[in-house]
This record gives sequence, C-alpha cells and structure tokens, in this order.
Amino acid sequence: VYRKLITTVTEMDKALTNMTVVTSLSREQAWQLTDTVHALAKETGMASTEIANMTTMYLQQGKTLADALELTEAAAKAARIAGISGSKE
Repeated sequence: VYRKLITTVTEMDKALTNMTVVTSLSREQAWQLTDTVHALAKETGMASTEIANMTTMYLQQGKTLADALELTEAAAKAARIAGISGSKE
C-alpha cells in the first residue's frame, strides 16, 4: 500500500513539474491544481496523472491555463466515451 502511494505521489509530482516547465507556474501553484485535476480524474475515470499530462500538452501549445483545463475536460470526456486512454502512449 505504501509503495503504491509513494509511486502515485512521485508520478503526480513529475506530471506537475512538467507543467511548471512549460508555464510560469511555481511548484506551489501547480500543486494547488491537484483538487481540480483529481475532480476531473474522478469524473472521467482517468488517472490524475493522465489529466495533468493532458493539461500540460495543451499548455505546451500555448493555451492559457483556463483554456487548457477546459480542453482537457473535453478530451477526457471524449476519451471516456470512446473507451480510450488519455495518455500519449
């Protein structure tokens, strides 16, 4: 149980760190998005790290945070309906 928790936190930290690399967000600001990321993950049945990574992909395209979150929500819902993963793999 502890290993899984550590792995999950490590993966989320990596996903949020990637977000800070492509934006002007600080690590603290990125971590403040976890409630939003977790809520969207729960709503769509995807992993929180998948949601964070999807958001980062939109941010890399120059979208604002608000637009990136909106696009992530739409893409995650579409992926759920289609029965596909939201990750790049």
